[in-house]
Amino acid sequence: MCDNTRIKHTDRQELSPIDIPAWNKAGWGGTLFAMAGQPPPILGLMFRDIQAAISIFAGWRAKWGQEDLQDALRVVIVTGVSVEHPAHYSVLIGPNIMLGVDPDTKVFVSVSRINRMTPETPTNLNLFLANYRRYGGYLLVPAEMAASPKIEVASFIVKRHLHVRAAWEIGENDPDSAALQEDDDPIVPSSVTEPPVKRALELLRARRRRSGA
Repeated sequence: MCDNTRIKHTDRQELSPIDIPAWNKAGWGGTLFAMAGQPPPILGLMFRDIQAAISIFAGWRAKWGQEDLQDALRVVIVTGVSVEHPAHYSVLIGPNIMLGVDPDTKVFVSVSRINRMTPETPTNLNLFLANYRRYGGYLLVPAEMAASPKIEVASFIVKRHLHVRAAWEIGENDPDSAALQEDDDPIVPSSVTEPPVKRALELLRARRRRSGA
């Protein structure tokens, strides 16, 4: 195990498309799926402060253009997080660590944002996934969190990549374990006796106990 206290600042690398102050101001609070009258489908990130959200997307577009060709912004949907609530899922927005890690870096920090969605049925998610697979892409857009969300289509980013994962497959060293919560009880196929997520949750719970939370 590496002793991080002895690692120089210059040996650390932070990987993140997330501007933390900007995201805190924008207040990501939900995810929506829609069609804009014509393909591709829309995946909307709903924010409380829509102008701050538009600024976040403007920064991404300035960095990668209108289409994220290299999947630098990694969008993950983690399904099956709850046996009791099988339609619940997590959405994770973060860096693609396969693109940005400097091989000489001893330690890197990956910053992501996660939203847990709690629908009663999987209908909307399943329809979006079917349309995504049909058309081979989607538009990632900001939207205003309201009773009738306003979708800011003009701020779109074209995405060809979407990482859809079952919670039970996520292990302890998997960066997508950030989408898990300590009290999750993931859906596990009956044929699987030792799901990787078991160890990931054990570590999450151990850290919670050590922190006294």
